[in-house]
Amino acid sequence: ADEIRRLRDKGVIGIFNGGDANCWGLNGPVFYVMGKTIGDPDLNENELVNEYCHGVYGEAGEQMVDFFEHLYRGPARRNKLLPDAPHGESLRARFPPRLISDLEDLLKKAESVGVSGHAAHNLRMTRIALDFLQLTTHMWLAYETFQVAPTPASLADLRKRVDAFEDFRHMILHMDPDDARRRFP
Repeated sequence: ADEIRRLRDKGVIGIFNGGDANCWGLNGPVFYVMGKTIGDPDLNENELVNEYCHGVYGEAGEQMVDFFEHLYRGPARRNKLLPDAPHGESLRARFPPRLISDLEDLLKKAESVGVSGHAAHNLRMTRIALDFLQLTTHMWLAYETFQVAPTPASLADLRKRVDAFEDFRHMILHMDPDDARRRFP
């Protein structure tokens, strides 16, 4: 919202926003706030995030407000992608293990509310995005550990992390297309 207001104040009349690998699961509030503030830059972004979370996650809306406030308060908000770094290194810098662990706890609270219908599907979409970050970050950390200490134990841990990521990737690639379209139109 601050960036949209800065652009307005500089007289910008149009922008192009490229996509992001995590899409709506973790960036939904950003897309929502951006779309709404382009129409009215003076809207309050905190109220918009609250509106988004309650509209998208239903009864779990308050827990998801906490989730996104924690996400956007941390390094994910301050850090930009590292231009010359491998993707895994950029993810680790933006989503350090402590942040991922906190987000995991907050998402579990939202999931425990027991929502159904679209709210449940939207929680699942956020779960998939967080699982991707968690698996990628853990895999990257195991790779760095192996580089520093190439022991049989660190190699075994790296293999375990790569296998977990591959299992996740296989699950995504083999989702029932009709189910995926129904859940995530």
